[in-house]
Amino acid sequence: MKFSSFHTILQDSNRLFQALLLFGICTTGITWLIKEISGVILEHDRLAYSLCLAIVLGVLFLSYFKRFQLFARVCIFLFLSGYFVSLTIVNFFVTVNTGNVYALASVIHWLPILYVVSFLFLPSRTAVAASVTIYLAVLAMVVIGLFDLSNQVSNQIKALLYNVSVAHLFYLFCMLGVVQLKTEQRKHKIKAEEMERAAHIDGLLGIPNRRFLEKHLNRLHQEKASMVILLIDVDHFKLINDTYGHWIGDDVLRGVVECLQHNLRPGDTIGRWGGEEFLIVAQDTHLDKAAALAERLRDAVAEETFGSVVHVTVSIGVSEFCWNEQWDNVFHSVDKALYRAKSSGRNKVVISDLV
Repeated sequence: MKFSSFHTILQDSNRLFQALLLFGICTTGITWLIKEISGVILEHDRLAYSLCLAIVLGVLFLSYFKRFQLFARVCIFLFLSGYFVSLTIVNFFVTVNTGNVYALASVIHWLPILYVVSFLFLPSRTAVAASVTIYLAVLAMVVIGLFDLSNQVSNQIKALLYNVSVAHLFYLFCMLGVVQLKTEQRKHKIKAEEMERAAHIDGLLGIPNRRFLEKHLNRLHQEKASMVILLIDVDHFKLINDTYGHWIGDDVLRGVVECLQHNLRPGDTIGRWGGEEFLIVAQDTHLDKAAALAERLRDAVAEETFGSVVHVTVSIGVSEFCWNEQWDNVFHSVDKALYRAKSSGRNKVVISDLV
């Protein structure tokens, strides 16, 4: 299996669940075979192994249906809990009555798998409650063994039970630590995503900022994608701020962005380049189609009303980008085209002469 495939399984809890079920089926079958060959298997073990394989196969089948996935997880946990706890109790009394420590030792070391299953596939609070309940059941057995009044429990069995109680407590604390680490990791991931978004989104307008646009353009450049860049400037925006105030000016910018977004193609990207300037990256298109897009955007803004500021226009520079060109040349070209649009009367679209 490739590392990428293994990583994918770890990221998908249901696929991980299915992989563990398959692993459990294989190990159970191998263990059963080894015990049969060695001649140390008990009769109730043989019945338990066959029942275990049948139920796990059934749960594996259910896990492939989305609406039964949670049900399958609960089923396997309840089955394993009932199976291992009851098997431990049976082997405990077998050990006490016969003095054969192997009967108890052969099953007691499997109990920690219940902690792992609960914390992996059950909600955190449910997993904690279930694991503590299981440990209390183990502890009750230990107490019965250590304080046996009939003196039927040997010192060897008592030592084993004491080690089990300490080891299981250690397992339980380890799993609680895992839950805490997962919780903290989840919090850090959410915080990192929020910080990443804040670093690439303009706080006022809610669209990508210049940092995001530069990364986006670099990625497209590396992929040798064909694209056209539109640099847009809101005409006389300083006059709007001076006349109506910055609050109104901010509302105008929001309205312009909304108007532009409504007229873009699904694959186009718009972001704030700085101040009242916006940059649009139109992918998989040519200069003539991008020029038509720019005219449509200019007309849309000119026909829109923006509250108390009735009339707002934009000037647009358009430049085609080829992957073998230098970035500086392209941005100089589109900036020069925008300057020509503004200096020749504004509310215009000017195509770059860099072809």
